[in-house]
Amino acid sequence: MFGRKSRCLAAAGATATLLAMSLPAIQPAGAAEPQPDSAGRKAVPERFQSKRLGQIPATDGTAVDVRSAADGPQTAAPSPDPEAAKPRPLPQIPATGRRPALPPSQVDPNGPNVSKDGARSLELPPNITLLNTDGTIRAEAGGVSPPDPNAAAGAAQTVETTNLFMRVRDKSTGAPMCQISLNTFLGTGDSLTDPRVQFDSAANRFNLVITIKAASSAVAPALWVAATAGPDACGTWFRYRLNVPRAPGSTLDFPNLGQDRNGLVITTQNVPFGASFPQDYSAFVLPKSAIYTGTTPGVTLFGVNRNTAPALVAGHPMLATSATYLLSADSEIGYVVYQATNTGSANASIQAVYFVDAPFSEPPGAVRQCTGVGFNLPAPRGELTANIVQTEAHLWFAHTTSLGGMSTVRYGAIHIVTGTLFAAFAFHSPTSSDYNPSIGVGIFDVNLYFVYVNWAYVDTMAAPCQNSSVAVNVALPNEGVPDLDGTDGTAVIGGPAPIADRFGDYSSVSIDPTPPQGCIHGSTAVIDQQYYGP
Repeated sequence: MFGRKSRCLAAAGATATLLAMSLPAIQPAGAAEPQPDSAGRKAVPERFQSKRLGQIPATDGTAVDVRSAADGPQTAAPSPDPEAAKPRPLPQIPATGRRPALPPSQVDPNGPNVSKDGARSLELPPNITLLNTDGTIRAEAGGVSPPDPNAAAGAAQTVETTNLFMRVRDKSTGAPMCQISLNTFLGTGDSLTDPRVQFDSAANRFNLVITIKAASSAVAPALWVAATAGPDACGTWFRYRLNVPRAPGSTLDFPNLGQDRNGLVITTQNVPFGASFPQDYSAFVLPKSAIYTGTTPGVTLFGVNRNTAPALVAGHPMLATSATYLLSADSEIGYVVYQATNTGSANASIQAVYFVDAPFSEPPGAVRQCTGVGFNLPAPRGELTANIVQTEAHLWFAHTTSLGGMSTVRYGAIHIVTGTLFAAFAFHSPTSSDYNPSIGVGIFDVNLYFVYVNWAYVDTMAAPCQNSSVAVNVALPNEGVPDLDGTDGTAVIGGPAPIADRFGDYSSVSIDPTPPQGCIHGSTAVIDQQYYGP
């Protein structure tokens, strides 16, 4: 499903995979309780500390013009693995339930998204859909499961990537401007998967990362990174195939993408050949001054905690920051915060700075549909499946947890200096199962934001029953971090998955850098989410 959402301007709309718009902290055996640092934050246990894993070699890029490549000879993707198309066994699916009622949300005057003098407030009309249209249909992209939809809003275009396809649209009308298979785009026969795309609002460019499924136990692990030469995503891109120093045959799975003004921050889960689960997790930084001019220097690869997500720095143009952050959501202990420095150079460093002692319950690994057929969910342990967002003083996140035994979205913010956690829940109804979230934050004023949360849900107790559907909600400036319970907008009600499929694994929220005339800056977002057609 592709759509464009606004809080300020009515317009015609249209809908698919694209929509614009508790446990104690676990310590190592014999380890002492971590002591607070000078800011009162808890020191990170040794097993969560970052480690230098090796060096990613310097790489020269190649240029490609998307319009020309789309019209020229096409590069075929490798034949899909027949095992990947088979229905996956489902974990035990919990019976239909009902969440406990939540108390009324209270605005913390010392928290994020609150005017300190109380002077700034907004009187806005209801949430308005500017554009609501089908994105890439799975069959168009080669029928790959999961589809991994995500999108980025630029100055005049939106770019959606899925497995294994890229489409560029006119942002105002949703009309396609160009489209291309990712194998043809990169000029490779690699077995590609898990693309991510973002917009750099400071440099007015699009960036993309996509990984390579290892063909054998002997091949060197690698992934692709690409960046436009300017604002036109149908024009020239620089492409880089990076060899990453992990065990031969590893797939650098689930790459995640973040950025500040100076560099791209990329994280991966590293799965050995033939295995189902990661052996370790890693992160690295690429300086933009290099990748925007056709080359990348050698950079250091760092080991981090499981499924660590990098920050996309907010703002249009992007805020200037002295450090950029990464976050791991770990149900055993809460959140581990990492800091990346010197992101504009080949000597960037990533280190753990503290953890937030806030363990949470793991969500169910699957949901049941109206037909009784279930499907697997991404992030069965509540990991972050999308980038986090960094504002002036906070790190904003969204992931799943369990509330009353039901899959529920948990979102919120962590104060960068103090480590104070401000968290809330988001769900469609007391009986819905909610999953696959992402978050975007538009800046209205100092410590005042439009906080968009995008997710999918199934509600088997609704009348009529609702299969996998697309939801979006927003916390307005001066609302703090409220529970978003039952106040979302449903962009589309989907049909049932025909087999025991895996949903997701991606969704996205991209704040519009150039909102339509009459809209408040930061109030418009492009969201991208999967659903199943009727």
